[in-house]
Amino acid sequence: MNETDFIRLVTTKSAKRVLKALADLSEQDRRKLAPTALKVQKRQQKAAWDVQFKGLKPPVDLAKDLEALGVAVLATARPSEYSCGDWRILPSSIPLEEVFAVLNPSWMNAWAEAAVEDNPRLITTIHALVNKGLCTIPKTDAYILGYYAGQASIPELARTQFLAEDVWRFFEVEGGGDLSLAACDKYCGRNVSWANFLIELSRDGTLDRQRLLDASLDALERDFGQFRAGWYSRFHVAMDPTEDEIANRANRYLDLLSSPVPPTVSFALKFLKRMDTNGGVDPTLLVTSIEPALQSRQKSSAKLAIKLLKSSAKRHPQCVHDVAKVAVSALISEAGEVQALALDLVEELDQVKDAEIQARMRDYLELAAPTFQTRLAAHLQDAPVQTNETLYPTPVLEDVVPVASAEEAVETFLALLEHCDDAVLTERALDGMARFGAAAEPLLNPLAKRANQLRARGIDAGLESRSHLQIPIAATALAWARDSDFVAEIEPSLQPRYSGHIPLGTDPNSFVGMFSARSAELLAFVQAGLSVPMLSAPTDNRGYLAPQKLIQRMNEYRQKKLVPGQADFKLALMRLAPEDREILVELFG
Repeated sequence: MNETDFIRLVTTKSAKRVLKALADLSEQDRRKLAPTALKVQKRQQKAAWDVQFKGLKPPVDLAKDLEALGVAVLATARPSEYSCGDWRILPSSIPLEEVFAVLNPSWMNAWAEAAVEDNPRLITTIHALVNKGLCTIPKTDAYILGYYAGQASIPELARTQFLAEDVWRFFEVEGGGDLSLAACDKYCGRNVSWANFLIELSRDGTLDRQRLLDASLDALERDFGQFRAGWYSRFHVAMDPTEDEIANRANRYLDLLSSPVPPTVSFALKFLKRMDTNGGVDPTLLVTSIEPALQSRQKSSAKLAIKLLKSSAKRHPQCVHDVAKVAVSALISEAGEVQALALDLVEELDQVKDAEIQARMRDYLELAAPTFQTRLAAHLQDAPVQTNETLYPTPVLEDVVPVASAEEAVETFLALLEHCDDAVLTERALDGMARFGAAAEPLLNPLAKRANQLRARGIDAGLESRSHLQIPIAATALAWARDSDFVAEIEPSLQPRYSGHIPLGTDPNSFVGMFSARSAELLAFVQAGLSVPMLSAPTDNRGYLAPQKLIQRMNEYRQKKLVPGQADFKLALMRLAPEDREILVELFG
């Protein structure tokens, strides 16, 4: 089949006719048609964009059946050549498992993995493919995110897989955005939550109760983000462990006292309090583990930790020195009330005059609250009392250092994909792209892969994504790495995905719209092989742009006989530092 015949086939015939015709070709012969299929599909998408948003008339040679074109892409292109989770490619009139069963491609496992990376909600489709023996279960975290996107239930086509492996990975895969156990259960309602569902499975013996209790503590030790970690602590509490089950996990609760997530520390302290009520905690283990809780920023946690120490000292008099020594560390607490309780305990234990305790208290004297220092100093010989008020530090003005090489430009943009809320990093990354983007072409594969993953997640999240700039940043990276059109890369994010989904908006007068316009302008220079400065890149950590620097950048454009982008120029004027603005008359002299 030559290119002309292939184009005629995919633009005039139905999906079933296209599938039948391509199934008669070998995989090797189909692969030769991949560039044409992708080119036609890209042209189709651009035409649809022009019709919807620019009011243009559709070309007469557009494909009559869009699903036929999607089948052509699935039959010819490898997973790395397109977005496997793109709803415009996946057919609805023919079950996907039937399409792949007919084509029998050699790369099905790679397709399944790429599909859930692009769109975790395709997990049901993956189960259907696995059930037909067409692929294996993907090992990526995105596969588990697919469960978080659906209702709590055992998948009909993957019951054994779910109970043996998948459900236990719930305690390993954190998720993010709306794809996490915490987000799912927050909005779905108690009666259909994953937490209740798993608890019921443990009650009827389907899932091992002890393993669930341990797995929830394993998850808390992974230091997930506070919102998502909260699901695992609430789940553990909802499992209602018995006193024996709590006692058997004493070391686990003690280990969690060092968690950087404050609610996790509070969770562990409450279980240790239950143990204290029913016989106590090993005093040696308590003393060696409790210091992080004593210094917790949550006053309630620090106070509870002091109570546990006080109870342990009463129950184990031989340990009062060790208890007093660790209690002193609470003097670093931000709350004067906690500092006072810690010193109360040291005094009650009659350890204030101990030389080692004295030395530790002296170390903390300057860190203590001013209202508390006099009381603390009274216990120390020759201890100066600090009476002056604490001064608030003055922010230090720092220059924003621009990217200096093509390698650093790629590294900076990769960092931006992970921290797209960092304003200074955003500006450095875009400026680096403008200056070194054309020279960085051989280094861009990792950027394309990560940007594609984040864009796919952002498309589904819409306005609920962790940053409104995440999608245009990812689209900018993809257009840079693929040498493609920025508008084409961001267009999928502007379409509703499902009922109730709110896609991204790019009103030209909005912040996102201005950002997108500037990105498109800079990409045009990069794709023309030019190196230019970004006019609006800030020069200091206030976000201001020094007028002198703007003049230098404008002169660079003049020397190259180039006209800066309008959005970039407007943003540069809005960012001008208030000092030395009069120097701008040089621009118009």
